[in-house]
Amino acid sequence: MLDNNKVLKFKGKYYEPIKEGRKTQTMRTPVKRIDDIKVGDLVLAWFTDRTEELLLEITGVGYKSFGSINDDDAKREGFENVAELKHELENIYTDYTLQEYNRMYYYQFIVAGVMEVVR
Repeated sequence: MLDNNKVLKFKGKYYEPIKEGRKTQTMRTPVKRIDDIKVGDLVLAWFTDRTEELLLEITGVGYKSFGSINDDDAKREGFENVAELKHELENIYTDYTLQEYNRMYYYQFIVAGVMEVVR
């Protein structure tokens, strides 16, 4: 069942990679995480500059240090390698200095549906 309080927000450029299954994970800093997302939850994926939203089924939840992010994470995030992913995370979280020891929360997912919305 969809919980309207559980929304993952993404930049519009991530819509196609998520919809096509090339991006199956998202990482968030502690201040941007959603505490009560768990495996099996259905969450709404909201995208900037898009009228479509996706329904995501959560398949994995966890955390790791920024320093332990690896190429497997990068592939799930839709990047070629860990350097590209870390660079993107640093560009997204400009208000939060990412250090090797910082905890990053991840949500793994599959697309469960596409929704058209009027904004």
